[in-house]
Amino acid sequence: MDSRQGLALAVGLIAVVVFSACGGGSQSTRGAPTEDNSQPTTAIEPTPEATRAPAPTPTIRPTILVTGLREEPLVAQPPRVTKTLGPRPDSVFPTWDRRHTVVYDTTSGKAIELGEGSGANFSLDSRWAAWIAGPLSNAPSAALDLLGEAKIQNLETGERRTFGQGRAIVFVDAQRVAVLPPERGLWKVYDFATGKSSADQTTPGRTAYRLTPEGNQLWVTPVKGSEFPRGGNARNTFDLRGPSGALILQFQAVAAIPSAPNELVVATAVQAGLTNIYVLHTDTGVAEPVTNTRYGNGPNWPFSATASAILWTEAFCSDQQGHMVLFDRASKTLVEIEDGIAPGRGDEHARSGSLKPGGVIALG
Repeated sequence: MDSRQGLALAVGLIAVVVFSACGGGSQSTRGAPTEDNSQPTTAIEPTPEATRAPAPTPTIRPTILVTGLREEPLVAQPPRVTKTLGPRPDSVFPTWDRRHTVVYDTTSGKAIELGEGSGANFSLDSRWAAWIAGPLSNAPSAALDLLGEAKIQNLETGERRTFGQGRAIVFVDAQRVAVLPPERGLWKVYDFATGKSSADQTTPGRTAYRLTPEGNQLWVTPVKGSEFPRGGNARNTFDLRGPSGALILQFQAVAAIPSAPNELVVATAVQAGLTNIYVLHTDTGVAEPVTNTRYGNGPNWPFSATASAILWTEAFCSDQQGHMVLFDRASKTLVEIEDGIAPGRGDEHARSGSLKPGGVIALG
């Protein structure tokens, strides 16, 4: 997803927001005693390969069980008010041409142009950007069927590495990137520090992980059979793992994001276009309900959270797209943000933002 122009707008209302390990052994028969009355012997009959029971799968149990996380639409809804944003300030960045991949640093006001291409994403420490480089056609769907050079760039030094032709490139973890080859086969994994093929080619379907404030890892594994028409999955398996990799807790959802120490904000798997939003306390496994909302289309649903608020866009990128909605966690109130964008103007999909520290929403 290309980085879009970001504008920091203060919002005054933000007062603060088993596996069953079935053992299957070979059958054995006991032979007849010999004439000297020695102990009977055991004859093992070999089991044909086709009928041999598989080796037991080790059972991995989380140390904390998640409770209260339900996919049936929540009935109780917090009160809702409407708040109108003031005029947008002029941008310090040039207008995006929709062809080049540009990284905007909203803190320093610096724009880093990576060149023509699309599909940009960032490493866990935000020091590297990855994208598919190459010219795009003018077709609206061009960015959905990329093919070009898979590249990464250090945003501090400008150092670049190329991993050959690909349709997508993502950061697997803190040391590796995965490239989807032109033929859409298995992802190829590289150590991005060296640029060489990684000795560890396993990705287990995981796209990436992110670090929580307390230093744990939040892994996501897409669940096959729950794909959206525009990409992404309506259901994913999330593993919260400690620094050593030990499984702390596990749950299924469409999205989950760290919001504060020992806390995740979770949007449950999409059912009939709806998702429930919860605050999940990872030290106890207890899920605290917030509200339900219309999810929308595709993998890039705007969804962010802090210790004081949760922000999302109702039915994002759909024909019935709604407004940005903020849940103020102090007052337990839903705030529908009126941003002045009128349906039919062609830019209504820009109705998205992300929460930043200090009660600020970055719009883009």
